[in-house]
Amino acid sequence: MDKIFCLSEFSQKEDESKVSELNEALFDLGILFELRHNEYGSYLIIECDIMKLKKIKTRYAGRTQKSTAGLHKIEDVLKMKETMPEKEILNVLEISRSTYYRRLRKVKTMDNSDFF
Repeated sequence: MDKIFCLSEFSQKEDESKVSELNEALFDLGILFELRHNEYGSYLIIECDIMKLKKIKTRYAGRTQKSTAGLHKIEDVLKMKETMPEKEILNVLEISRSTYYRRLRKVKTMDNSDFF
């Protein structure tokens, strides 16, 4: 999707410096600016990589998980529960207390789960 805009009466050097600033700022989003000149004036051409922009808009959406779900076997966690204090278990699993109890409830309702 290209859009063409006619630039105002700035000097050519000023226009080119502004365009290079825009390119540096928006390159990672897949947006490219190009300044063209002809006998009628200067034109700014904007090229946009829609797929790259969509990927960036949705890729980092939401909270990042620090979860180690599925890395410890349920039987190992249950053994830890018998022999270790709760704080140590939480440190070993690297999860919060609420996550720990949520997973314990989930384990009780599941039939054949091997991992915590």
